[in-house]
Amino acid sequence: MNKNLRNNLIFISILLLLVILKLSNNKSNRTSSELIYEGDKNSITKIIISQKENSIELLNDESGWNISGNDTLIVKQERIDKFFDNVLGCKKQTLLSTDKDQWPVLSVDDSSGTHVSIFNKNDDKLAHYIFGRSKIDFQRNNIRIGENPNVYLTNKNVINDIFPRDTFWGEKPKNIISESDSLKLSN
Repeated sequence: MNKNLRNNLIFISILLLLVILKLSNNKSNRTSSELIYEGDKNSITKIIISQKENSIELLNDESGWNISGNDTLIVKQERIDKFFDNVLGCKKQTLLSTDKDQWPVLSVDDSSGTHVSIFNKNDDKLAHYIFGRSKIDFQRNNIRIGENPNVYLTNKNVINDIFPRDTFWGEKPKNIISESDSLKLSN
């Protein structure tokens, strides 16, 4: 075999090996993307959202969603829909930290994070999440799931969909005036 041909084959083999190594290395550095909740959303009957001293409990019974302890407001259906679509439909992506000491810095510790717990009809806790504002990407949030020390970056910002206030989730019922009442008003 010609010396030049042999050298070219060795060079091409080494180059091919480097390309294969580079591609396999890129696969290991890719960000994974998993839904934070993969259970049955129809089985959720209670949602508790809390941040510092503010807290709200939303209950789903035969008549629909209600705010626990508040009988003057009715739950805005679009808020519930956004919660199920955006919050439970968000994905955890980049792993930011595995160190519990980083929780306060990432706003996912017990005092600075926004806690979301979901329960089924037997009052079994299905999941618990702690969301925090990301300081590196305002379009996304940090998330810690349960007692797992890992903190991830989410694929979107959902913190604005989980305010723990009655007036965020509910509204006063619209006054419905019957025909007889409107006749009385017009006279």
